[in-house]
Amino acid sequence: NDEDATSRIHLQFPHLELPKAVGEILNLARANGIDSHSLAEHERRSIKTFAAMCSASRDRDTQFYAAAMQRFLEELDPNDSTQATREAAAKVRTILSLHDSLRGIGWDELAALSNLKTGAKSRDAAETLKETVRGFETEQRFQQDVAAAIRFVFDLSRRALDAYQRRKELLGVIDFVDQEVYALELLRREEVRQRLRGQIDLFLVDEFQDTNPLQMRLIDL
Repeated sequence: NDEDATSRIHLQFPHLELPKAVGEILNLARANGIDSHSLAEHERRSIKTFAAMCSASRDRDTQFYAAAMQRFLEELDPNDSTQATREAAAKVRTILSLHDSLRGIGWDELAALSNLKTGAKSRDAAETLKETVRGFETEQRFQQDVAAAIRFVFDLSRRALDAYQRRKELLGVIDFVDQEVYALELLRREEVRQRLRGQIDLFLVDEFQDTNPLQMRLIDL
């Protein structure tokens, strides 16, 4: 269900703000005249584009990365007392503790390790760990998790778009984008364009740089 899917995605990608992501898709869909049914095609294209960006997938579990973090802690120079190394060690121990919990290590945590910084004496150990985790995006499970997140966000967006439309119909209201859509439908009629040509000598567009695709269609007509 939605609650379980939301919890799962939050664990895997804790920095993903679902309401914000859905809101951005809704705004872009409406500005481009895309209905909820057409969003399915954009979902498929998003997943296909993401897959094309990824390297050939590998299949390693989190134990592989946990072992690399443990080696990092063991290889730290005992004479390195710098604050950077202490903070790096604390960070790795915190992420390691997640490995043994029900939560597990999220992809965000692995990504954070790619920027790990230590003192000079422990730099080799840090570079080895960073080199190991930098390839996490090639993991088959990561690619599957991202694809699942994309599907879920688009599914929420489709349902939100439909719910918003039903609410407007129930209240008998339209919003600004609806006015643009209805205006476009009118302007596609030759008799309407002919009538306006006899009434309008000059057509100016203010703040043209902020024109969205739907508004651009109105201008082109």
